[in-house]
Amino acid sequence: METTSRGVPRFTAVAEDIPQDVMVNIAYIGADALSDRLQAVDELRSAGLTPRPIVSARRVKSAGELDQFLHEIVVRRGLRRIFLVGGDPLEPVGPFEGALALIEAGHLDGLPLDAVGLPAYPEGHPVIAQDQLDGHLLGKMRALEERGFATDITTQICLNPLAVVGWIRRLREQGIHVPVRIGIPSPTDVESMLRFCRLCRVEADVDALVRYGWTAKHDTDKVDPSHFVQVLLEALGTDNLGEVHLHLFPMSPLPQTLAWLGAEAEKGRA
Repeated sequence: METTSRGVPRFTAVAEDIPQDVMVNIAYIGADALSDRLQAVDELRSAGLTPRPIVSARRVKSAGELDQFLHEIVVRRGLRRIFLVGGDPLEPVGPFEGALALIEAGHLDGLPLDAVGLPAYPEGHPVIAQDQLDGHLLGKMRALEERGFATDITTQICLNPLAVVGWIRRLREQGIHVPVRIGIPSPTDVESMLRFCRLCRVEADVDALVRYGWTAKHDTDKVDPSHFVQVLLEALGTDNLGEVHLHLFPMSPLPQTLAWLGAEAEKGRA
């Protein structure tokens, strides 16, 4: 699942209802100070949850700030997983052009991390060609593996479940067999879904939501990911495509999100 620093109280309030094996990504927002990010980590851990901080390379202001943050979360607090992204800013605010530059600069070297998460875009990116996306992902994975780090992948949201399966199949054919987490929103309304898609640079409109079963023709006010998950699992079941999980963006109140997740688990879908 995923939160911002400000959204952490939503998680701690229902911590006992969140499965223990769920990781909670903490977004790296430019307005957050180092203290905000560390407080978010501490509050989640105190509630018995497992935080996975996101490091946004182009948002890092200095190498010293990065090293301090990594020391605090990995060395002092004992976290063993981070999620590394390039970040949204078109121009970096500090010394790192992107995630690969951060890796190659050696700032992760020697840290006792179990895995470094990386993002992916099954349906492409509005300003980056698919072959470039594939090349960037492979380059980051190789750079991390050369340094002894395991990796896993979390995808951006994608409306078409069959496109996701085709993308996973292509990964496996390229010899990439790391765990993959498929990003999906929790149940929400159409307006919020389309706004989130724009924020994530994912092309979407009401027709697409209807076409892929996110919303019904007779009720275009509600968005429900259940159909996406069902089709995804059915398609995955026909191939041996390795370890695949869900990454849930909680766009509805957390009790409602967890109720949906519990219902899907009872159906054997989550």
